[in-house]
Amino acid sequence: MEASWPGESLRVDRDGDVVRWSCDGRMVVVALRGDGTAEAAFVDRPFHDAVSGAPAVPVYRRAPYPDYALDGAGCARMAEDVEAFFAGTREPRFAFATAYEVPQAG
Repeated sequence: MEASWPGESLRVDRDGDVVRWSCDGRMVVVALRGDGTAEAAFVDRPFHDAVSGAPAVPVYRRAPYPDYALDGAGCARMAEDVEAFFAGTREPRFAFATAYEVPQAG
């Protein structure tokens, strides 16, 4: 399932227990876990990695509480985090987790 809203850059798509929100080159990937919580990865826009010389994509996790309970408080915290991430907030609310190199064509 995929949805978008006219005039907005927010897109949502779902594949089973994984939901992805994307906006202006950033993405939040939320996965439902078997223990009744959800975990989220906050994926920023690609940047040029000075060490490897290749484009890379940084991934952040919520700090210090990376999981979200599936109740009113947990869902409210997740919504606030998604909004904050899309607005440009990073450390200390989000901790850098890893960076992935972007494959080059050719």
